[in-house]
Amino acid sequence: MNTLLSVFEVLLFKYSGSADVVIGLPTAGQAAKEMYDLIGHCVNLLPLRSNPGKDLSFADYLAERKAKMLDDYDHQQFTYGTFLQKIKIERDPSRIPLVPWHLI
Repeated sequence: MNTLLSVFEVLLFKYSGSADVVIGLPTAGQAAKEMYDLIGHCVNLLPLRSNPGKDLSFADYLAERKAKMLDDYDHQQFTYGTFLQKIKIERDPSRIPLVPWHLI
């Protein structure tokens, strides 16, 4: 999965021209919130931030990204929804706040 994500990030960098890339990866929330007896399935978006614009070979970027992704998984209790609550932005109830366009 790390290889596919890294390739996707490099493609986004090449096509968008933005060196700073953030991708929301769906993760299960039960283990992160220690809700093992929960019936159903919770999905949270884990924001993964990367900088594929550095002057690295793809193999070096892949190794760097693997270490960063493992670190990101260690912090999956801080989800995108938690982030939106912490910054206390005004939300539009007519749409789902997956991407707050006014912050871009």
